[in-house]
Amino acid sequence: MREDAEAGYLSITGIDPTNTAKVTYNVDYTLQSGSASVYFPAGTEMTKTGGGNLDLIQMTTQDITASLNSALTTDVLGAVKIGIPNMRLTFSKPITVTIPVGVAYNGQTLNVYFQNDDETSWNSETTCVVSGGNCSFQTTHATKFSSGRNRPSSGGGSHSGHNWKMFKFYRDNYKTIARKINYTNVKNIKKSNPAEFERLKANYAQYYGSGDSGFAKLSLKIQNDYKIYKNYRGYKLYLQYRDRVGE
Repeated sequence: MREDAEAGYLSITGIDPTNTAKVTYNVDYTLQSGSASVYFPAGTEMTKTGGGNLDLIQMTTQDITASLNSALTTDVLGAVKIGIPNMRLTFSKPITVTIPVGVAYNGQTLNVYFQNDDETSWNSETTCVVSGGNCSFQTTHATKFSSGRNRPSSGGGSHSGHNWKMFKFYRDNYKTIARKINYTNVKNIKKSNPAEFERLKANYAQYYGSGDSGFAKLSLKIQNDYKIYKNYRGYKLYLQYRDRVGE
């Protein structure tokens, strides 16, 4: 970021990029993390929410999908963290955030949620229609964003009592030889045939919460695929909570 400021792509108030009140993007500018990206249109001004100075050098974009899914009890299809650690930022123009979720969700509408660094709750931001395997949306603030069908739900973090309760639930319901074999098979599919894995995941997301009567109306193929991914996810969560409680 310092080099881009020196090159004139960005300009700052004052002379110190580590202690400036405002950053202006002089050209169309993109930050990338893997397939996730953030686009700033030329003329966008970035300031600290509520006033004060910021450290431009700390500005980053991170794909946090894997880390969130290891800490949550609901599946996050894609997630990205934008901004400066422990600081809220505001943009004078809408920026465009693009989160990869997989081509299996093309044409589907997903919910987008945000969580500020100093908060534990996830709040509704907007929705997106997936195209090219990506969920793209606009916003005027920087924070953590996630995309999926359901609001992210925490596994309890340091609250060991909750972790133990969740561990017992997944152990009692998913710790079987058959589900362990299913878990291994789906892991192999994820590695050898990512498109098929995304199809199974999308099928599960689409029919999650259908209820017994709605589920019974689905074809046997869809029901079977749903159960395959459900059991994979359940066994995966059993392993995660087992590690958390030290069993």
